[in-house]
Amino acid sequence: MAPVEEGQLCAEKTPGYFHNPLAPARARATVPSARLLLIVRDPVRRLVSDYNQFRSRNLDRGREYPPLESLALTPQGEVDAAYPPLRRSLYHLHLARWLAEFPREQVSLRIFSERENELV
Repeated sequence: MAPVEEGQLCAEKTPGYFHNPLAPARARATVPSARLLLIVRDPVRRLVSDYNQFRSRNLDRGREYPPLESLALTPQGEVDAAYPPLRRSLYHLHLARWLAEFPREQVSLRIFSERENELV
């Protein structure tokens, strides 16, 4: 990212930071006064979209890809939080790490409504 001068606004939009366990502490160490805007979508839709991207990439390369149920559920039928696309949808786990590093007044949470194509 280019250097930012006094009075300039700087933004980063990488969704991978949200679920990276090291990102909150690194962000606070770099810019402790940062104001954070978190926009999330329905976690189930996010999970299905993530799965479909992986599936499409594999199918395009001629490789098989297992059904979502076999990845997101354990053999006993329990939710498998170790499946990365599912884990990324467990917003409360990731948000707790950010709130441990930044005061609540510096964090704004918005939900994207796909039905209405707007933030709520």
